[in-house]
Amino acid sequence: KINRNDNSKSLSFAQRNEGSCVCVGSNDWISKYANATYGAHHVLSCESIMDTMAMSVPSWISSDKPGKRAGFLWASMNCGEKKSADGQWKNEIRRLNEVLGALVNRSPFNTPILVVFQRNYKKALSLSQQRKAALNVKSTCGWSAAQDNVWRQYLEDC
Repeated sequence: KINRNDNSKSLSFAQRNEGSCVCVGSNDWISKYANATYGAHHVLSCESIMDTMAMSVPSWISSDKPGKRAGFLWASMNCGEKKSADGQWKNEIRRLNEVLGALVNRSPFNTPILVVFQRNYKKALSLSQQRKAALNVKSTCGWSAAQDNVWRQYLEDC
């Protein structure tokens, strides 16, 4: 049971969690999920895992200075979905390993870390939106069994 006194209601997120809320992600993701109304104190733009701001994730978690350490960090890091001719995909995997390695090695031992990989997320989201529109009773277009099978496969892969 959590014992809270009357003063705890007036404490800010940073005071309650010994650090501010930090959000790191693409501009689209920031506008959807990380605006100030949701309590984000620091919002950093990072368009892909290859961006230099990607290393800010382990830095915010591992800082020795309480004012520079995140109480909660939420990040959305985009990696390329297809291998390019110049080997970009391999570079992104290498960079992801570097960021995750720094996160694990530099974080305090009592810091919970949740990493979620969503392969083909954008395609799965697009198909889900199309399906929702097609299955609406007011819709004039249909949704076939073949489309449903493709959609289900993307959801399973995601």
